[in-house]
Amino acid sequence: MLEDLEKVSWKSLEHAYGEASDIPNQIRALASDDAQKRQAAISNFYGNIWHQGTIYNATIHAVPFFIELLEQPDIQDKDEILILLSYLAFGNSYGDVHRHLELFKDEQEALEFQKQVEVELGWVEAAYKAVVKGWTTYKELLADSLPNVRAAAAYLLGILPNNAWDKTQSLITCYWREKVLFVRTAYAFAIGCLAVNCKNGLDWLKMIDFDEDSAIQIVAALGIARSRPEKVSKRVVELLVQGATNPSEAKEIYAQLPWPDAEIQLDCSEALCWVNAHPKQVVNALVIAMEDVAPYHSWCIATALLNVVLGKKPLPSTITAAQLTPDQNKALRAIATSRTFWAGHGNHRTVLNVVEILEAFNLPQTPKRLKAFLAGELTPQNPEWSTYL
Repeated sequence: MLEDLEKVSWKSLEHAYGEASDIPNQIRALASDDAQKRQAAISNFYGNIWHQGTIYNATIHAVPFFIELLEQPDIQDKDEILILLSYLAFGNSYGDVHRHLELFKDEQEALEFQKQVEVELGWVEAAYKAVVKGWTTYKELLADSLPNVRAAAAYLLGILPNNAWDKTQSLITCYWREKVLFVRTAYAFAIGCLAVNCKNGLDWLKMIDFDEDSAIQIVAALGIARSRPEKVSKRVVELLVQGATNPSEAKEIYAQLPWPDAEIQLDCSEALCWVNAHPKQVVNALVIAMEDVAPYHSWCIATALLNVVLGKKPLPSTITAAQLTPDQNKALRAIATSRTFWAGHGNHRTVLNVVEILEAFNLPQTPKRLKAFLAGELTPQNPEWSTYL
């Protein structure tokens, strides 16, 4: 096992912190019987070969060894390795992500910078392909003895669009024999992801509405919405509204899914923005959902809410509160009075995510000023409109 680790010239490769010569020992640590060593290694990989979402040339060479570890029967924490691979498959180029920031204003047009971005985008593509190569290994892990591993394998299979028909058939087979509810939910979620490219998955999702747990019904609705947003039934919309506003026990089941930020209310809120539902129905659901999730999830829901009522455009610089539509007024008032959206704001502190969202829509960046706008006491023409102190 891992005999080829030393055949890679790790010293000639780089990760976020420079030379990648520390990677072999970190990979070996994943095979350790010591849980702390394994967790430390996983944490290191999120910091060095997937640093804040960015990919490096060392990432590409590390992926085959992660897949090799997954193929060994005695390796522990396989679910953690599977989720790590899901991140690595969809990493970004540092230069490409940051090239439009003011920090790189003087470098954007430089030929050397552009060439570096091209190189980094090549790493991103190569890392994705390296993860895809292991898809048969992930499929075999659908039969693993540990529920978390089965669920994580389903997730990784679902978010990789290759061989959609084959993977969908395997997931459907596993679904019917699975006894653990959150794993069945994970299988349905993965089938829903693949249904974008696989009609038999979509057809199956439409059939499982009968005698199934509410979490699975909602996940099926998510898959249908993702696949055919323009042709969803009234029942699908009802399930998405339920998932966004009152998921009940489905929220607990969904939270057991082993991938990061598994939040049923967030996913259903975003799905409601894709489907052909009545705007008022969507606005009402998103307003309720925004107050019932963690602050960092509320930012995403608020963004979706603003996209719905403002048509994905900034507020006009000539707008007044009297010109707002009822839906716009309701959405802005909900944000202005939200407990979750402004969490951490105050005492001269700001939350960067909140500022960026409001700036993007040309909205006041404090709850006091947003309320003043809605009361007709402030307009975009006022100097304090765009300040956050």
